[in-house]
Amino acid sequence: MKFYRPGKEAKIYMLLAFLAVLITCYSYMDKIRCTGSREPPCTFVELVIETEGKSRLMCLQSPTPTLKEILQAEIPSYDLTQCGPYLDLPMKTGDAVYLHNTSEEIKISLGTMQDRYRLALGLPVNINSAPFQVLRALPYITDEAAKQIIEMRKKQSFRVKKELTRIEGIGEKRLKEIEPFISCSPTPSPVEICRTRLRSESF
Repeated sequence: MKFYRPGKEAKIYMLLAFLAVLITCYSYMDKIRCTGSREPPCTFVELVIETEGKSRLMCLQSPTPTLKEILQAEIPSYDLTQCGPYLDLPMKTGDAVYLHNTSEEIKISLGTMQDRYRLALGLPVNINSAPFQVLRALPYITDEAAKQIIEMRKKQSFRVKKELTRIEGIGEKRLKEIEPFISCSPTPSPVEICRTRLRSESF
């Protein structure tokens, strides 16, 4: 039996993404158990601070987390009533919240978690957007296959998973083994939902 072995760069990329998840879990160890617990599992949401070019994972503890829980933790001095009914939007693992700070307000948008975090969490990776290192870390995707995927999607996005069989070395049998780890749905751009300003008493 032949075992799949990712390349050195892919291993490092997988390790860094996994460490991000592990650190997030560890920071909440006193309140939840990330594994082996009967308590509601952690809901992982990516928080992106666009103006700083930074992102991190958040581990939401409530059984039915909402956008309000994230914003109250990250921007407590801002008037969240300006976001109205959007505060009750349910959050699920794989979502991303984008905060764009300006001198007067914060723009809040919703989108999809980056593929490197999705890989570490065991979520399907989008072959139309995943960078080379993430593609290479997928089972049975070699360096050459990852390069071919990137070249092919530059010309036209993959519409169905079966189109991967056009890649050299990926036949019907191999595709069935890869399918659980990938998706090819369009990746929507972050959508702005509201803007908020500092509370008057915060000035």
